[in-house]
Amino acid sequence: MTTEAERTAFRQEMLHTDSDGNALEIPAPFDQTGIAENPWYADSARFVSALQNRPHRWLVNTQTKYVDIRIDTRDGGFVVKDRDGNRISPNEILGIPEGRQAAPLLSE
Repeated sequence: MTTEAERTAFRQEMLHTDSDGNALEIPAPFDQTGIAENPWYADSARFVSALQNRPHRWLVNTQTKYVDIRIDTRDGGFVVKDRDGNRISPNEILGIPEGRQAAPLLSE
């Protein structure tokens, strides 16, 4: 029988490893745009790419095994909904810690 701590460790490992078990870098957080009651996020292509690189991430939250991504073709903004149609943050799906800042850009 597994303990809650073991299950939590397994979930964290699944969030940040690829299908071969190699460690993945935690992506920079997705910026929220719009008002708090209607949040949208920027860079849908980066989100889809990060999602594809984490084939096991749905094991952490089975509500995200199937997601709907709605993209605004005017500016590329997007929202994500879980399998029941509830909005969910792309940061939450990818396991990006709350309040994490994007890495600074290297100057040339």
